This record gives sequence, C-alpha cells and structure tokens, in this order.
Amino acid sequence: MLARIVGAGALLVGAVLAPAQPAGAAVTPLKASVVCDAATDTVTASIVGDAFTEGSRVTVHFDVIAGTYVSATTQGHIPEKNTRVTKQATVSGGSLSVIGYQRAWPSASYRFYTETVRVTVRDDATGVAVQREGYCAYDTRTTYTFTCDQATQTLRLVVAGGGYLANAAIRVVYTQSYVSQYRPEDLRWGTTLPEKGYGVRVAADGSWSHVGYEARAGATPPHYLYVHFGVRIEQYYDGMPLVVGRGEASCLYSDGSR
Repeated sequence: MLARIVGAGALLVGAVLAPAQPAGAAVTPLKASVVCDAATDTVTASIVGDAFTEGSRVTVHFDVIAGTYVSATTQGHIPEKNTRVTKQATVSGGSLSVIGYQRAWPSASYRFYTETVRVTVRDDATGVAVQREGYCAYDTRTTYTFTCDQATQTLRLVVAGGGYLANAAIRVVYTQSYVSQYRPEDLRWGTTLPEKGYGVRVAADGSWSHVGYEARAGATPPHYLYVHFGVRIEQYYDGMPLVVGRGEASCLYSDGSR
C-alpha cells in the first residue's frame, strides 16, 4: 500500500538486507530501479548497492515523482504519483538492498506506462543523505531502431510509432550520451549532451516516424565508440506535456578490439 506524502501518511516497515560482501569485493554503485514486469503483472521499486559504513542505520524513502499511462480509451497521470513508501534498514557489509514496494499492475490494460521513483537514503546518525532515481517504461506502440554500419560508416536512429492519436502533434525528445576512444593509447571518456526536442505530426492512421540521429564515423573507425539515446514522446494534455512514449536505444559501433 502507498501513502500520500503528507504528515504521518508514510509507511514504516522492515527492509530486505544484502548479505555481507566477501573480502576484496568490487564496489557496486548504488542504483535505484523500477521494474514493470508484464510477465508477472507487477511493478517493483528497489535500491541496491554499496552505501555508508558497516552497521549504519538508514531511512529509505521511495517517492513516486512521475508516471503516465495510455490505455485503449484514455490517458493521464498514474494515481500513485506523489506517493511515498518509507523503510528502515541496517547497512551490512557496506551494502544495501531494499525493496521499496511491489504492487499489482495489469499490463494488458495499457498501451503505454511509465513510472519514475526517487529514492533517498539517509544515515540516521549523521543525517548524510544520497538520492538516486530510476524508471520503467512499458511501450507497445513505439519502436526504437539504432543501426550501426561500419560498411557504410553510418550511425542512424529511427523512432516510429503506431496506434497514436490520429493527426495529433507530438514532441520527440532525445538525450544523447556516448563513450569514445579514438586510438588505443588515448583516454576513453564519455559525456551526456543537452536534450533536443522535435515536433512531429501523427498521420491519419495513427503512425509516425522520425530520424533522431544520423552521423558518419569516417573511413577509419575509432578504437571504441558507444552511443546511447534516451527517448521520450510528449503530447499536450490539459495544457501540459504528457509523456505518451518512452524508450532507449544504444549502439556499440566499435568495441576496442581492432
């Protein structure tokens, strides 16, 4: 059960803890995640990774900060938006593994669904806090095709939809990140670029297509090149942009083996 973020509405329950790490184990970054599982018809939010010191008592807030859906007959914000689940845990072996919530989710009722959670982990003794965000997206109407072709030296991302509202104006927003290394002796580095949005008109049959990225890599491929795009599709609803499609696409153009 979820509680609204007001006064004493938060839930306080036990937590699932990770086992102690073996000596010399690699550090696992703290990561929040939401899984929309159509196979089990459940939504699960969790946070896993290394955090704080051994034995620390922490309070973990799971806040649903955004979420939208599209069904066969309607669209809008999910009712769980602006709700919170709170749990307490003890750090074991420097690691934390907490399941915030798991609830029933009838995937067959949706053509599109997305949910974003912000997880705040606060050390009860020191007040030090860290935040992570994660999201899930279930999208039956949109395809994300990223083609990497060394033969033609091109990279091309095409996003296409079907079953959208006929003749609607939508906005396709791209966030690009990449990791590159031109020569084996060079440093490998990465960056994330500011997002870019483009207006697209849906056809009368509910379909649309947009080339989000197209580039030439040159005759000599870099030693390593990985490109990733996060994509969301927005449509105005009640005067505000509503996310009606969301996905990711990536391309490993060269893997560092040459």
